[in-house]
Amino acid sequence: MRSPLLSLMLLAAAAAAAAAADGDHPLLSAYPGSTISKREALEFAEYQRIVGMADDASQTEQLAGRLTRIRYRNPQGRSTLEIAANYRQALEGAGLRVDYECVGRDACASSGIGWRKIPSWDAINGMNVGAVADVRYFTGRLRHAGGEAYVAIAINPNVHHVHILEVQAMQQGLVVADAAVLGSALDHEGRVVVDGIYFDTDSARLQPASDAALQQVAKLLGERPALKLHVVGHTDSQGGFAHNQKLSAERAASVVAALTQRFGIAAARLAAHGVGPLAPAAGNGSDAGRARNRRVEIVVQ
Repeated sequence: MRSPLLSLMLLAAAAAAAAAADGDHPLLSAYPGSTISKREALEFAEYQRIVGMADDASQTEQLAGRLTRIRYRNPQGRSTLEIAANYRQALEGAGLRVDYECVGRDACASSGIGWRKIPSWDAINGMNVGAVADVRYFTGRLRHAGGEAYVAIAINPNVHHVHILEVQAMQQGLVVADAAVLGSALDHEGRVVVDGIYFDTDSARLQPASDAALQQVAKLLGERPALKLHVVGHTDSQGGFAHNQKLSAERAASVVAALTQRFGIAAARLAAHGVGPLAPAAGNGSDAGRARNRRVEIVVQ
């Protein structure tokens, strides 16, 4: 490369704190000379990360977490190869593990094929690199102090896109069960997921944010004195099967204990069970799917 040695550097925590809300992402500074033309930041969102190509179409992985999308105008006189190499050097130096890369419009399927109804990257996740042939893309994951981040970078001769998805738990306590909704679901389906029940990671310890949901289950049981419930714990498929089954049973038991000891429900009306990963609500191939699978359901006895 003929450019000055101005490699990108991951920002330290102090620099991240000082970064402006409308500037670079705190984890990654921009290629020198680039200017931001669009920036979007969402505290919690779903994201389709492009992770391959098959049958002329992009393959994706669904993620969920804090999402930042930044579009930069490239500096004059810098090639797509040079920009991509600088980003990759900086990120790999910080521990990024690249799990997919492609070069060229055909290899990347970036512009889609309209007559075959194959979507472009813009339609998939907002990476609008146009129909130009000179496209470069790579994506991978990076561990940092706050958890894990998925980074995707796409470059054409005029602009480049930096998308960063930080995996995190959704802000808790915003969505909880409602006694009337729970009762209606039990009447129609015989079972229902109780939203708003949270545990410490890999633990059966209930978090305080669970109280609102537990109160609604107790309210339902108070309104229906003849109702008896199975409380069923579910996990994702990460880790050993025996461990997950035990954990799911312990979590169900923690819910039963809270309802009987703190909310005055008779123990004879509740039974705790754990099925581990045996009854998934979604695929376990993505963070969003695994989050759906980690749940507590109540089932009419």
